[in-house]
Amino acid sequence: MFAPEQIKRYACDVNVIKYFDGLEKKEIKKMIVYPIEIGSKVDFTTKGGTVIFTIPMKELVGFNFLSEKTGLLKKQTKMIEMVIKSTNEQDKTITIKIEDELIQEVTNQLKKQVEMQITYWSTIPVHYTLNGILTTANVPAQAPFLAEGEETL
Repeated sequence: MFAPEQIKRYACDVNVIKYFDGLEKKEIKKMIVYPIEIGSKVDFTTKGGTVIFTIPMKELVGFNFLSEKTGLLKKQTKMIEMVIKSTNEQDKTITIKIEDELIQEVTNQLKKQVEMQITYWSTIPVHYTLNGILTTANVPAQAPFLAEGEETL
């Protein structure tokens, strides 16, 4: 067993340039990426840590890189547009601005967690006989870890 607070999370400061409704969300100041062991999600919080909204990794469809020129010197600002699965036909997007030197690291963290979500939950059918009855169980055989005392059949 482990305590959830012992699992490393990836956190960085962000500015939400475009929220789901198309407007800027100024109260959001931090993005926290939780690994699969403790939720497999992305939280967007205030400076004080209050969660404004959460994106489960299974709903993160993908992301795009955007840029705009700002200021007098027309400095290029890089942003990430996250595409989230929606209940209706059209996916939702949220655009966030992160420090340029962190964009690659944030992208790698998100890719890794999305990939883990797909791999971890994919199952294979395992057939076995129990009390003379042929039974099938779907086992997440590619899970990256097993709990203490667990074995793969």
